[in-house]
Amino acid sequence: MLLLTKNAHWMFDEGLWSVDDQLRVLVDPRRFTEHGSEALRLLSYAGRHIQFDPDARLQPSLQYFRRHRAHYGFHA
Repeated sequence: MLLLTKNAHWMFDEGLWSVDDQLRVLVDPRRFTEHGSEALRLLSYAGRHIQFDPDARLQPSLQYFRRHRAHYGFHA
């Protein structure tokens, strides 16, 4: 399970961002146009590692992320 904010979940489901095998955020800026503060833009998260609670027993399967990338045409 991957717990996301409502906006992050929607953007993930729409294929605006994905995750590579090293658990880094992938963003394809050709998919959308952003406005507003640079620090608040989705593109500013590109390359960052997603983070998990150190005590978490479960993490999303890399296979799920691979299917997500393939479905939305990300090349990681």
